[in-house]
Amino acid sequence: MDFSLTDEQNELQAAFGRMFDEHATIAAVRAAEPVGFSSDLWQRLGELGIPYMASGRATDGVPATMSQLIVVAEEYGRRLAPVPLLESVTAARALDRAGVDIPESGIVTIALRQADRSGSLNLLAAGAVATKAVALIGDALVLTDLAGEPRFLSNLGSSPIANRVPGDRRTVLIAGAQAHPTFDLALNDWKVLVSAALVGLAGEAHRITLAYVKERKAFGVPIGWFQTVAHRLADSINDLDGSRILIHKAAWAIDSDDERAGRLTSMAYSYSTELAERITAECLHFHGGIGYTLEHDIQLYFRRAAAWPQALGDPRTELATLATRMFDGRRES
Repeated sequence: MDFSLTDEQNELQAAFGRMFDEHATIAAVRAAEPVGFSSDLWQRLGELGIPYMASGRATDGVPATMSQLIVVAEEYGRRLAPVPLLESVTAARALDRAGVDIPESGIVTIALRQADRSGSLNLLAAGAVATKAVALIGDALVLTDLAGEPRFLSNLGSSPIANRVPGDRRTVLIAGAQAHPTFDLALNDWKVLVSAALVGLAGEAHRITLAYVKERKAFGVPIGWFQTVAHRLADSINDLDGSRILIHKAAWAIDSDDERAGRLTSMAYSYSTELAERITAECLHFHGGIGYTLEHDIQLYFRRAAAWPQALGDPRTELATLATRMFDGRRES
């Protein structure tokens, strides 16, 4: 199976790369901290209809496929774009499955955790800036308003995570036995998208570090000459390519409604989360002491590689999910 980018995917990659290069600069990323949200960038994305590209109801019945969305997600991650694009796209796909239109205003996010017993949405991804959320509350998947002021939670990755309370205005999307499986499909979407974003993030950290080790000298030679540096950076290229293959295969399986979609998603997510954290940690170390300072850009990548998956929880638990999907004998969600 060939997962090389098609001409259409190459054009999509180039277009989003140019846009993020212009409007999601490192200066813009820093300016958006600590909440991690740029209203200017979000407005620009909204004007272009990008948050709605995953919805067939907003694109005349031709939504972007997951194989297209992961190309966008990788460019998003490469630039650390300070907007909740992945959560918005995931919510759009969930609404599309339920046959519900995306609200024309505001930001809709996906609650990656079920509501607690009181109905509160804790550690809500993009909760600090969202106005609505697709959430699993009890045995119903709903689109709910978010009431009250968000309680922003300071975090390592400067993401707009907050605790929120659902409002009284709710639209039940799916109730009963199908609510949980449909919610699991939304989680699969988010996992594949964040996996692609993490590969983009790690790839950019690798590029920055490669340039640095060619210039930084020790004992009269560039530190990139030392085998412990050169070999690990070389191995990382192969690892990133392997992760991309897994992600593209998972995206293909989702688009094809292949029964292996769940396990491939878990494989891609488990591998990419571990890989991104490892590569960015090595890149930080190769920069020496300066890499640990807030003034240097490399720490922006390291912090987000560690923090982005935590919006769902400890990514290591995905291995247990993978084991269940492989060996419990039931059709995967």
